[in-house]
Amino acid sequence: MNISFQKITKSKDKPLVHHHHQIRINRSRDLVAYLRYIIDHYSNLPSSIAFVHGHRTSWHQRDPSDIVTALRALQCHKYNYMPLTNKKTEHEFKQNSRNRQDRVNYNLWKAVLQKELRPAPANGIRTHCYVTFAVKREAILTHPTIVYSNILDYLLTTSYSDYYTSRTLEYAWHIMLGEPIHINYTTCDIFFDKENAALVFCGI
Repeated sequence: MNISFQKITKSKDKPLVHHHHQIRINRSRDLVAYLRYIIDHYSNLPSSIAFVHGHRTSWHQRDPSDIVTALRALQCHKYNYMPLTNKKTEHEFKQNSRNRQDRVNYNLWKAVLQKELRPAPANGIRTHCYVTFAVKREAILTHPTIVYSNILDYLLTTSYSDYYTSRTLEYAWHIMLGEPIHINYTTCDIFFDKENAALVFCGI
């Protein structure tokens, strides 16, 4: 089955011919590009959106190891939020942690997510990592555009290094988009080889 799609590139580094796709301030890495897309297209989002990096393969792209293979095999109607890698991560959101990343996570959550969602996860999160995922339009529309704008404003004005802020939403996208705090999909949960009518990459 062939699925038609529109490709939109948000560039943080190189000038683009269509300058309205250029990210004016390169902070928080993937997050600014993703949020800018959601805000700019909020009233006209496609039914499903894949947020990916500009490279096909990477050390963090696992099972499948090629993002194009992942997109082709994705069971795009199965879940509202679908990670495109099987690599996992666990992190905390703690105000008084010795770990700076945990503190940044907590402060961002309290500043811009708590009102819309709930208090920060008391026992941390478990999710797929490195911010390549597909999501259904209705999951994004669960939150008004001002929520995404508030997150973007925070990322662009916070004094924290984007080394840390770029990771914080990575640990929260799945919650924002309607999934449980702890998710642990197997690769078979998400991907299906349509051409050969078989489950693929069935690791855990």
